[in-house]
Amino acid sequence: MAGEDAAHGRLPALPLRVQGVDKTDWLTETHVATAYHQRFQAAADRRERMREVQQDLVAAECDRDRPHLVVTLVPEMPGEMPINQRSFVAHKEALSAARPLLGLSHQPFVQVSVGRRRLRLGWPSPAARRDVAYLHDDGAGVCAHPIDTRVYTMDDDARVRVVDADVLVHRLMSAPAFLGAHAQDRCGTTGTVNIEVDLVDEMYSHPWAPPEPIARPGVPSREPAHPLVVEQRSEQSATFMAVTAQAEITALLDERTRSRGGSPRPAPTS
Repeated sequence: MAGEDAAHGRLPALPLRVQGVDKTDWLTETHVATAYHQRFQAAADRRERMREVQQDLVAAECDRDRPHLVVTLVPEMPGEMPINQRSFVAHKEALSAARPLLGLSHQPFVQVSVGRRRLRLGWPSPAARRDVAYLHDDGAGVCAHPIDTRVYTMDDDARVRVVDADVLVHRLMSAPAFLGAHAQDRCGTTGTVNIEVDLVDEMYSHPWAPPEPIARPGVPSREPAHPLVVEQRSEQSATFMAVTAQAEITALLDERTRSRGGSPRPAPTS
């Protein structure tokens, strides 16, 4: 058959049994190549969407000089959240009362405003530098949590900022659950989502932050931030020093996640 196809200028066909149907369909190499191209293109589109969502928040909050944990969630299948006057009133009431930090009654979002195809959650005064989140109408979302530190002086008189690892773990458990609830409940997304976590010593250290402006003549330059150290307190104590740290994961959104109020479950990978 391959020789006959080549003689007639046709690409060879590959057998594919359709599940649940008692017959065999035939796909050409062109169909297979197109399917793979679409798969890789979809992955590239999700990476671009991840960049857009992060860049939107980081560019607006780049003057924050405290350590932050930035968590971004992008569904593989986009959802839809209408933003109009009626829906905004309902969203504003629910989000103003939200308790995104698991196990705590703290309500960090006192102001809900409308942006370009998204909702912004935060404080009325930008100088507050509190928790901030952007929830987009396609189910994507990003939140930035300022992380408290304590200054420690080393033996060589150098100073570092120490972060408790338990605080990071708590934020890492809370943020995906909060963003996942938005993707499911307001945008109707299901299936898998891509999650990226960035720990930065300041917003200008984020991979998608804009270039830091050059100080004008006569204006003193901003002092560099003290290095960030993550300290783990356990039977086997350890410390980790870094300017930024990044991690990515693919997780599942399903009914069990919503009913249990937990974080999205990691998806198995091959």
